[in-house]
Amino acid sequence: MKLPTIKLPKKITPCPILEAVVELRFDPNVEEGVVAGLVFSQMKQKFPKLERLPLAELPATIRESDPNLIYGALHRFSNDDFRFQVGPRAFSLVCPKEYKGWTRFSAEIESAFKVISDLGVVKKPQRIGVRYISFFSGLNIFDGIKLDLSLASNPLASEKNVLRTEFALDGFRQVLQLANSAMLNKSTEGSTVDIDIVFEGNNFSLTDFMPKVREAHDAQKRLFFGILKEDFLKNYNPEY
Repeated sequence: MKLPTIKLPKKITPCPILEAVVELRFDPNVEEGVVAGLVFSQMKQKFPKLERLPLAELPATIRESDPNLIYGALHRFSNDDFRFQVGPRAFSLVCPKEYKGWTRFSAEIESAFKVISDLGVVKKPQRIGVRYISFFSGLNIFDGIKLDLSLASNPLASEKNVLRTEFALDGFRQVLQLANSAMLNKSTEGSTVDIDIVFEGNNFSLTDFMPKVREAHDAQKRLFFGILKEDFLKNYNPEY
């Protein structure tokens, strides 16, 4: 897989980013029952609102035996701009609603995960993920990306489509999901571009976390803008 070399915009308007998430999965250094308390004690001033999530109601034996649940969040700490989600084997920082920009988001990531590092609750990092989900209201995203979509010589771009592809690029596993029949808040039709940049390895430590997050963010940005047609991008007033 190769992407064309293009000049990347600093921002586009309106910003289509619906949600941005940075996640760390890990082997824990402490018992499950004390993780949330330790983290909240250090983060409650910045994230004062505490919520117990539905997954916390399931017995630990069920969650540990299900690969779809083992990295799920049990608690959420939030403020007006960000959410920090905590599970026995994963932490994530979420920027919902209006995207705050990479400069501010990355500063929040670094601050939150420094607390995690200092607490010593992570025995061994397993996986870093940087995920951006964008929503394009009233648009068919397949008209705006560099993709030829057909079946038995029949064009499919005008049909309802959900496409998922996964490939290695820039030292990451990159997962791209496209859908042109998405709904926002059960009322607004449009399309989604969902990009998840994943780094996994046996020989990395918490000191590698922020450098890898920054690299993954840049890889996500190259993929996002690399697949958009120039005429489509112009509709979003790119600033360089």
